Amino acid sequence: MAINDYFLYLLPNGVKPVQTAEHGTVYEGQSILKISDVRNALVGLGKKVKDHTWSGRNGFMVDDSIVFSPNVEDGLVMEIMVQGSLSWFPEGLADIYKVGETLAKKVPVTFYLHNEMMLGTDSEKAFIDAMLSRYEPKLAAFKTKYGVQKLKVDADGFFRTNGNGWKNLFGILG
Repeated sequence: MAINDYFLYLLPNGVKPVQTAEHGTVYEGQSILKISDVRNALVGLGKKVKDHTWSGRNGFMVDDSIVFSPNVEDGLVMEIMVQGSLSWFPEGLADIYKVGETLAKKVPVTFYLHNEMMLGTDSEKAFIDAMLSRYEPKLAAFKTKYGVQKLKVDADGFFRTNGNGWKNLFGILG
């Protein structure tokens, strides 16, 4: 995880993260969620959705700012990794919550942070408040390094748009 991004996961009910020594986090259980359900939920936001590959996973980018990367096994979605940039935080969180709500019409989903079920997801406001609380230290470090920047971009796009590129991340210019 870089200084400029945040992650969370959506898991369909019936699927749980399990830590293993050999493979790290694996997902166990049964899912009925299909990749088409994920795409339909994203398109249902009424925003631009495009295919996107990130970290070897095929997924989707919404509004050039949030990446949804499903983990598909046997044609069914076991988890959806969601990544956003702190430059568009907390603004992007409302869209993430709405996707969860839309998917829940097909199958209930649970939000996870670092393999821990997230509390406070009964409403959009509770979800955003929980994320703000969890990422407050990282957001403060981001603002200290880059100032207050409101850029509607994904995590990789932040460095392309910020002018210093990836060199700033590694302290070469910054």
